[in-house]
Amino acid sequence: MPFIALANAGSPILWFNIFHLLFINAAIGYIESEILLKYKLANKVWTVILANYISMFVGFFVIMPNLIKGKYGGTMWDRNTVDLLYGLGISFIATLLIEYLFFVAALKDKKQKKILFKPFLIANLVTNVAMIFIYFLFMKASP
Repeated sequence: MPFIALANAGSPILWFNIFHLLFINAAIGYIESEILLKYKLANKVWTVILANYISMFVGFFVIMPNLIKGKYGGTMWDRNTVDLLYGLGISFIATLLIEYLFFVAALKDKKQKKILFKPFLIANLVTNVAMIFIYFLFMKASP
């Protein structure tokens, strides 16, 4: 009698992406909010976290799949490094464009908008470089 074995535990990359979607974005937003506080820019943490969820959605589900196509049914991670770096660069620019308005909205003192850009850029550089480093380590360790 034929039957279907349902022993699929899911691929590590799928689970890592879900983990990123649900938890890592909140941590990234919190870290970026803390970086702003180091520059004495009081902000609403939840607005910064929301900015990260929205930019992650756009980058991961809109930009990357349209810029980087996997070969022969593979994923975007199966492509060459130049394609991936190009996609990450475009995603970073999109992140800056999407999140800046949220960061402005997150400021408790809107007069500080004039000095926001540098801390905003530093916060995004720090978290994006760390995230790319972690993803590349994770991808290298995955079979």
